[in-house]
Amino acid sequence: MEKQEKRNTVPTERSSPKQEKVRQGKDELNLVEFPLALLRKENFKKNQKTLTFTDYVKGKNNTITKREWTIKANDSGFPTASAEDTLIALFEIAKEFNNFSDRKIHFSRQQVLEKMACPLTVQYYQRLEKDLDSLVGLTIKAKNAFYDKEKEKFATIAFGIIDDYILFDESKRTNADVLPLSSFNWNEYFFKSLQSGYIKSLDTKFYFALELPLSKKLFRLLDKRKYFTNEIDFDLSTLAFEKLGLSRSYTNKGQIARKLQHAHRELIETGFLKDFTYKQGFDELFNEKRWQIVYTLEPDEIKHTELYKKLIDYGIPKALVNRLSKLRQNIIKEEIRKNINFVKFTWEDYLTVKIRTFEYLKTKQEIRNKSAFLWRCILENFIEEEVTKAFLEEKK
Repeated sequence: MEKQEKRNTVPTERSSPKQEKVRQGKDELNLVEFPLALLRKENFKKNQKTLTFTDYVKGKNNTITKREWTIKANDSGFPTASAEDTLIALFEIAKEFNNFSDRKIHFSRQQVLEKMACPLTVQYYQRLEKDLDSLVGLTIKAKNAFYDKEKEKFATIAFGIIDDYILFDESKRTNADVLPLSSFNWNEYFFKSLQSGYIKSLDTKFYFALELPLSKKLFRLLDKRKYFTNEIDFDLSTLAFEKLGLSRSYTNKGQIARKLQHAHRELIETGFLKDFTYKQGFDELFNEKRWQIVYTLEPDEIKHTELYKKLIDYGIPKALVNRLSKLRQNIIKEEIRKNINFVKFTWEDYLTVKIRTFEYLKTKQEIRNKSAFLWRCILENFIEEEVTKAFLEEKK
């Protein structure tokens, strides 16, 4: 069964109710794009130690680059969906602990389980240790998956996620123990990726409320892509095998669709996914007819409404504001090409920065036609480093 055990969110004796804080979940962008954990045992053969996934990306001058992502398990086996949940919880804890300023992260086992809304029982403490075992020593070889901006070339890199960990019984802490006793160290290269900002925000409250591992993986992938548009399409086979890590034994569209149906239903019922459709067309890359799947995500109407209202208040005609939803994909892609900071921005972030840029510039210079100038700020490359930097700090 794909469904995980129902998690208990009721506070226990060791977990007193606290006022809920805004959660600061994070996700590493490469781990979103390729599988790290096996969602089902059927997805690999017995005694298999490596799994390879591939995709193709279009670069400058429409050149096509093949990327390979190979994961090599340690003696504890491949990470499972549970281990991926643990990693997501550790990202959130690392953000709270030192904001990725140091490889070493102090934590308590109880803290990790509470992030995942798991019961504080012996069974789950043991499962946490097993998850850490599978993450320590895991090797990922990424070919053409990491782009070196300085050298303007793709690189082939082998790295891990966590180098080591140490666990203690937190109930035996003394008053002298300021920090949690347990700790782990990020892999050095992976830590550099985290430090360089190759991460995105993740709604961990929503993530851990999902029950199906496949729903969680698909949510992370779609959540990353929605920065560009609310309509996202994939080659169906690439999505199933190379992104979600489903078994390659599913040989046709009908089989893949059946494996995805429960995840689709859960994401629709929870309000993230609006609709999806399958379509068939000629694929130039593979030089054949192939099935595609097109997802339509639910828009965040509240944020859109408030920001669009602000634009109208500044004098931009409503007809132009309504055009923004159609223009947004091309606008953001162009901004990312010019400014790498925008890779971490949602559409709401983008509009917020542009409005703040306009508000900043109008204090520095005389602007006769403010609405026309604001519209140019949105459509053209108007970037004030001070405004962008301040907003990025605010998002941390």
